[in-house]
Amino acid sequence: MTSAGRGRIRVIAEELDLHRKRVLAEHPHLTLTGLYNVLEMLRAGKKSALA
Repeated sequence: MTSAGRGRIRVIAEELDLHRKRVLAEHPHLTLTGLYNVLEMLRAGKKSALA
């Protein structure tokens, strides 16, 4: 892998980590597992299950 490729992965990973931390701070009742469960429900089109 090139240096540019590693740098791009690093930037994306840092953005993902910041997003994860922000969402968990905004919704303290969620755990990391709960966050991924919500993501899977959204991907499966089960938005009504989140209400």
